[in-house]
Amino acid sequence: MTNKTLNLEEMEDLDFEECTGTTPYEDVLGNMSILTHSNYRTILSCNESTYMMYFGGQVEAPEVYTDLFIFLRSLRKNDDLTIYINSPGGDLVAAIQIIHAIQDCKAKTTAVIDGCCYSCAPVIAFSCDKVVIGKHASVMFHNSSADRGRQKANEALEELNAISSLWKDMQREYCSGILTKEELDNVMHGRDYYFNAKQLKKRLKGK
Repeated sequence: MTNKTLNLEEMEDLDFEECTGTTPYEDVLGNMSILTHSNYRTILSCNESTYMMYFGGQVEAPEVYTDLFIFLRSLRKNDDLTIYINSPGGDLVAAIQIIHAIQDCKAKTTAVIDGCCYSCAPVIAFSCDKVVIGKHASVMFHNSSADRGRQKANEALEELNAISSLWKDMQREYCSGILTKEELDNVMHGRDYYFNAKQLKKRLKGK
């Protein structure tokens, strides 16, 4: 069986009506295809129920990940998805939508921290059902930041406060297995926390 590699333009040309699955990607994936993008690559394994996704680089704008959201929500209950993450973080709004798609995913999800996992990337990782720490992994937690450009000062402040509150809730929901309540509060007050693989494993083991 020959693997196929599709770019985003080719994927947009897929005809829903000609596909046998619930989405055009199920039919393509059934033929051992690879969904490619600069920030992630999803590969179907040989048994057609186990998937691997490599997620690296900056988290970009939400519209970049539309095909990924469709893919995640197309997986079935008996599927297994492993996401290898090596990312410095990035767009918080995109991260939120990625997390929602992971939560909606019917498959069993496992995140492997495979390098650096900073900013919003750890929240993506810990939203999965299971987290595996790579031998030389590194994780960093910090408060959200924003570049508001020419936005009015009062509007920028209101938006930043709203984003900060949302970020606080998300880190509490998904990262309390790593950070203590005091540390989570410190993050919201501007402190950064870095953990290497040994420290992460010790914290996870203690929960």
